[in-house]
Amino acid sequence: MTKLFTPIRPGKAPFSICHDSRTACLGSCFADNIRSRLEQNGFDVMPNPFGTLYNPESILDAVEMLDSEILFRPSDCVRMGAGLENMVCSFHHHTSFARSSEKEFLDNANESLNRARAKWRDNDTVIIT
Repeated sequence: MTKLFTPIRPGKAPFSICHDSRTACLGSCFADNIRSRLEQNGFDVMPNPFGTLYNPESILDAVEMLDSEILFRPSDCVRMGAGLENMVCSFHHHTSFARSSEKEFLDNANESLNRARAKWRDNDTVIIT
């Protein structure tokens, strides 16, 4: 009989997350789903200040922004394409952050970043996917 799976026995993680933990989730939609599940179950989880990110370079940029005091500037703004031509976003953000003007985008992006920074520095655990 042919096996269609590889049995594995995962070991215990070298860390644990409890309701007293402060956790951040960054990265793909999987990270967003983990965050949502943790929040639904009463955990303190930092919202992703950049939206869903799928590549390591973008995630590294996000961590560096969270660790810095830098805010987004007009030079970070780009006009969207593919049906969103009237929207402004940045290469640091998921398109869910797109707004109709540069000012709206920057206000939203920097507010989200500042809220996240306050929690980022106090996190015990970071989940990156």
